[in-house]
Amino acid sequence: MTIGAALVVIVVGVVIAATVSSTIGLIVAAIGVVGLILAAVGGRRAQL
Repeated sequence: MTIGAALVVIVVGVVIAATVSSTIGLIVAAIGVVGLILAAVGGRRAQL
């Protein structure tokens, strides 16, 4: 997952939490945060 994709997932999760279901939205946002961390770590490893 790229950093951009992770940010999109986080935003979608927040929107879902605000409109439809807070539980599902928080799960989606958490997946986005994990993806963002993995993308950041992977990006740093690629630069080394």
